[in-house]
Amino acid sequence: MASSENTGSSVRRVTMRDVAQLAGVDVAVVSKMLSGDASLSVRESTRERVLRAVAQLDYRPNYAARSLRRSRADAFGLVVPDFHNSVYSGIIDGAQSAANAMNYALLTVSASPTSDEESRLAALFGNGTIDGLLVAGAARADELVRLFRKRGQPVLSVNRRIPGLDRYVILDDFAAARQAVRHLVELGHTRIGHIGGPRDLDTSTRRLDGFFSAMQDAGLAIPTSYIVNADYTPRGGYQAMRSLLELSEPPQAVLAANVTSALGAMSAAYEAGVSIPNDLSLISIHDLDLAEYASPALTVIRMPIYEMGRLAVQLLADTPPNDAIEQVVDTPLELIARHSTSRPHA
Repeated sequence: MASSENTGSSVRRVTMRDVAQLAGVDVAVVSKMLSGDASLSVRESTRERVLRAVAQLDYRPNYAARSLRRSRADAFGLVVPDFHNSVYSGIIDGAQSAANAMNYALLTVSASPTSDEESRLAALFGNGTIDGLLVAGAARADELVRLFRKRGQPVLSVNRRIPGLDRYVILDDFAAARQAVRHLVELGHTRIGHIGGPRDLDTSTRRLDGFFSAMQDAGLAIPTSYIVNADYTPRGGYQAMRSLLELSEPPQAVLAANVTSALGAMSAAYEAGVSIPNDLSLISIHDLDLAEYASPALTVIRMPIYEMGRLAVQLLADTPPNDAIEQVVDTPLELIARHSTSRPHA
């Protein structure tokens, strides 16, 4: 028998009560048995009758109704700045993997930089649609974060720290920048510049701090003109590299804060007749498919983006909403040396 019956023009779903009647047991027995309730104690013959009834009626639990009864949605929300940046695709993939393992849905939305965006997100997620919220990157979701905190619902920041929120999962951006600079120093570079991210972003600050730390350890000068902030976009990287190349003594090597900025920086160097890596070495933080197929292939510090998304969902599900989460993903970083860095040429 199918899981629904045609009665004229209407369709009736097979219910748990139908299963109980066919098996000759109470509805509560069916409910506890199908939910795996360890407290249920029934004879094996009773269990077999219930299973036969389930198979005969092709019964399928109504998960939506079950969620309503438990006042749970069995879903998490994830807010990202946009879907175009492959970094966020990696976070989404990891988060989706963890949610699937829990039989949870993951509702992912992008937050455009408009004045009414926070109100829209609050209306979308603030009415019980989800059981917990992940906010990745620089999304406009502060109002939503405050709403969830006020209600005592789980919320977690991913890939950045939000002022006033002691619940976050981040990567070790400081260590990534240090490792990138050490690679350039070991190649023999002494004039090293940095194309950073937006000044007000937590990731930008941590990468800049790592850059300064490694340069100071190497005893290298850091001219103010060698530090140029961009916006994590190809256009931003392009404009920043143009500024560096226009200096009377431009750097021999550059650390770009992310891959998309680095690709724009490559374009600016090519346009200026500067050969990478013969005239200028270039390294970036993060790794995307585009980096391997750039010309020349881009040297990067590979970050555990997927692991960060997966861990964020696990912590959101397993940690009480008022407990602090200050987690730095400890998966080792990896230098992927390709063709955009080399020893300085005469």
